[in-house]
Amino acid sequence: MIDLVFSLIDRLIQLVEHHQKVQKDMFEDFVEPIFSEFEKVNNQYLESFRKYREMVRSSEKLDNSHPIFSVVEDEILMTSAQRVKLEELSRFSDDPLYGAFISSIQYYMTGNIESAEFFIGFDKIPDDQEVQSNIFRSSFLQGLGEIAASASSESDKKQLALESLRYLISSLNKRYLKVSREYAELKKRLITPK
Repeated sequence: MIDLVFSLIDRLIQLVEHHQKVQKDMFEDFVEPIFSEFEKVNNQYLESFRKYREMVRSSEKLDNSHPIFSVVEDEILMTSAQRVKLEELSRFSDDPLYGAFISSIQYYMTGNIESAEFFIGFDKIPDDQEVQSNIFRSSFLQGLGEIAASASSESDKKQLALESLRYLISSLNKRYLKVSREYAELKKRLITPK
């Protein structure tokens, strides 16, 4: 009988140790590399917005023929195919372990209508899917078009465009922080012994 009890205890210990190893492996093999890739995406986003900011700052005239329009349009076009995949992530948002982390990344990447309307302050956001999946660049582009077409002075146009970019960068930083928090929480759940 004592041998059976010790055997049972050993199996229970093995079960817990195996579960902890599997969770640690999931973190190291998947979650950590995902977050690392996400950080690269965030850095590329910020680099794009720095480039936009420098283009606005260095311009003498901000009108609808300014090169920034084609740069932003190209970046929207070049990322649209990858963004379609983001919709697939929605089906994992209810996952009890990974859902919050996945949803935070999806939210970071897609934005939402309310934030874009507040960001740029214009009345109508187009309903096409491409705009929905790249809402920040698209709303910046549309808002920039309205700024460029306005009767404001060139310095006021430049100031409005730079304020829009500051808001955009601030919003992305807040979203990055949310993803970072979800990552830290997931890390704690997966590799912290209980």
